[in-house]
Formats: sequence, C-alpha cells, structure tokens
Amino acid sequence: VRLACRDIFRSSKLTGKLIPLIEEVLAAGEIEPPQPAPDMLPPAIPEPESLGDSGHRGHG
Repeated sequence: VRLACRDIFRSSKLTGKLIPLIEEVLAAGEIEPPQPAPDMLPPAIPEPESLGDSGHRGHG
C-alpha cells in the first residue's frame, strides 16, 4: 500500500502543486519557509535509479 500511495503521489505530480501553494501561503503571511532539518533522513523507500526522466513511460 505504501508503494502504491507513493507511486500515485508521484504520478499525480502532487508535490509540484503543493510546494508552490505552501510557499504562496507562507509568503502571504510574511513567513520565511523553514530550512531543511540538519538531521533530515533520506526517503524510507529509496527511489531506483531511472534511465528516463520523470515523464518516461517505459515502465509498467
């Protein structure tokens, strides 16, 4: 289920929609975006290296 959710999240390009919205809301409140945490962990499920770009359709 976790992998399926990750794949849908990526294929829907949700991050590309959410990040600008969050930045817009922070800017409207004159709030600086937070800096990445120094102890930030890498993704729990590493992304396999791909031969194509994010629009590559050679899989599945």
